[in-house]
Amino acid sequence: MALIMMFLTVVFAKEDWLCTQTASERIGNDIYACGVANERKEEDARSDAFIHAENEFKTLCKADDSCRDHKLIVIPKRTSCEQSTYVIANHKYTNFKCVRLVIFSIQEELEHHKVDYSITNISRMHPIY
Repeated sequence: MALIMMFLTVVFAKEDWLCTQTASERIGNDIYACGVANERKEEDARSDAFIHAENEFKTLCKADDSCRDHKLIVIPKRTSCEQSTYVIANHKYTNFKCVRLVIFSIQEELEHHKVDYSITNISRMHPIY
């Protein structure tokens, strides 16, 4: 009986994952961002879902000092796609809905090239005649 209950729990929980529950989540230095897209071709839906996950990340990163101006590692994770078919005026159409998880791992701060505006440096750049 316990085995049957465990099997049913796994089957029903299978589609209940991070991106079906939330748009994004931060765990330490990793931002788990989700994207959703609907397109007629599966490859377009997958691609657009990645772009939407990236946009979700960018929105969060702009608002967070510990994210802006840092190197990133992008780790593509799970993508789930569902196909649906519908009929309009006797024409059959196919649509794909894809949900995609991408992890953006925040690394060390980027080095900025600092400009030396001291009088000595300026006179070297533009000699005074």
